[in-house]
Amino acid sequence: MLRELEKILYPPTKDEQIVNTALIVFLNALTIHFSLSLDWTLHRKSFTAAFKDTVFQARMDGYLDDSHGTPSESAQMVAWIKRDTNQPKDVTRCKRLHISQDRHEVYVTVAKYDERYLNYLDNTHPSSENDNRPFLTIRQYGPWNTLENSHIRDLGLILLAISLQADDDRKANLP
Repeated sequence: MLRELEKILYPPTKDEQIVNTALIVFLNALTIHFSLSLDWTLHRKSFTAAFKDTVFQARMDGYLDDSHGTPSESAQMVAWIKRDTNQPKDVTRCKRLHISQDRHEVYVTVAKYDERYLNYLDNTHPSSENDNRPFLTIRQYGPWNTLENSHIRDLGLILLAISLQADDDRKANLP
């Protein structure tokens, strides 16, 4: 009975981009009154993660863009992090945020990692058996129900803080 009611209340969309658009428009509405050097965009972007014996491509449907096509937040975690194995090591950038929506619920997922994880993905430095500290942690926060005003108010503050922090981080790293 519950499943039937869910199908009536939340029919599947014909195009996932409709849902993505709603979330990106919400994110842009949060930051519209700030002079940010970043913008939330609907552009699609892909990352290719090449490993020793395999390659896969992850695609994202929108991200916080620096106007050069470099995403600042929101991506498929492993492929995005794998890209960092080819970049200069910067411990302060060893985190990624993924903002996702499942029907009427929004989630924020935070991945934190260290150089050992980049080495692991690049297969350049096997982890020591004596070192059992985690080198990647992923935490999911939410869901925030888009049908609840109080949830949207709280989520809006969090997403605005993420946007402002990303903008500050970008400005601090500009040459």
